[in-house]
Amino acid sequence: MIKYDISAGELLKIFDKDYEPKNAKKAIKQFEDKNKLILPSCLREFLEAALCHPFLETADIWVREKDIEYCFWYDIIQEILDSKAEDFENGDDEGEFSDFLHNPREKWGEFVPDYLVLGSDYGAGVVFFGIKIDDMTKENPPVYFNHEANPVTQWNQVHKTLSDYLLTTVCDAVLGEYYDTALWIMMEDGWKCKTYSDTYEDDDIELVIFEQLMKEYGIETEKLHKMDSEWADWIACCYNQEKHEVYLFISEDSQMEVRIYSKAE
Repeated sequence: MIKYDISAGELLKIFDKDYEPKNAKKAIKQFEDKNKLILPSCLREFLEAALCHPFLETADIWVREKDIEYCFWYDIIQEILDSKAEDFENGDDEGEFSDFLHNPREKWGEFVPDYLVLGSDYGAGVVFFGIKIDDMTKENPPVYFNHEANPVTQWNQVHKTLSDYLLTTVCDAVLGEYYDTALWIMMEDGWKCKTYSDTYEDDDIELVIFEQLMKEYGIETEKLHKMDSEWADWIACCYNQEKHEVYLFISEDSQMEVRIYSKAE
């Protein structure tokens, strides 16, 4: 039976069923109590599986510590103001920070919404990912990003839903698109990967007719949930519960690649 509506937390559990974050629920409650907010349910479910997970040590979401590391955009802006205070006093151009310098924090919402910042790109740390504080009551809010080259007021939507952001983050780790951290762990744990492409082949990639491959594996492509990707046109994921196989799909420049992950029990 193919499961098409898999979550990020479920995918982590499939690849490493024995991993169980210690005190994750306690850490979540402490963060919520401290900041007087309730995290969206899909984020709570993800953290209960992902906190300190070795798969995600080099991922673009902050789960590397035993405590919740998320922060607020207004706090980051305040840190920038504090770090530049002496420069501003010496006559440096206030530029994009003028509105924040000359208005109380209660009015900053006129210039930019506050965001719960969930992570940043691991390598350079020039992009922040977050959800609007005003969206926190939504079950599955959109995710936005801010690039350091843009003004602090400019956030653009990167994923339609939080669940898509979380799942693509785990998929990126498994695919090893940026770092091979998860790949080494999977190899040591006995996971194997078979790669198919509908346009090319080499020593590690088999050329196939996509429709025939899907029929062979019993996958109904119309049921795939296609997610926006920062490096591909879209990616998707599904799971064969009987065969214990994970299927990851990558569509890039009109080329389709399928990676099938399996592990001998």
